[in-house]
Amino acid sequence: MPVLYDRWSLALSPVLEARVQVARSWLTATSASWVEVILLPPPPE
Repeated sequence: MPVLYDRWSLALSPVLEARVQVARSWLTATSASWVEVILLPPPPE
């Protein structure tokens, strides 16, 4: 079964890579917005 497994991993690796990149960019954007919320002073009333 190693040939079938290799084909599956080759087919799935681009999908997994894309999901990892999306998750990473989402985490980066979320943490950046949290840093802004924490560091920026509140707007004047």
